[in-house]
Amino acid sequence: MGKSTTYDQLSDEAKETLKVMVEYCINHNLCMGMDEGFAQFGSDEQDEVKHHFRQELEAFCGFEN
Repeated sequence: MGKSTTYDQLSDEAKETLKVMVEYCINHNLCMGMDEGFAQFGSDEQDEVKHHFRQELEAFCGFEN
């Protein structure tokens, strides 16, 4: 296994690529677990509730909550 790299050590190109990959996963509900990153799905009576990690990833990509 290679040496661990932190986000701050990544090149600008790698950071942008990572952001686009995360954005794609969010937009297509991929790699978010079986519940797609939602603690509770929305309905007519209740709002959806997102897991904290999904909220963090959406903020990282600049999505509005």
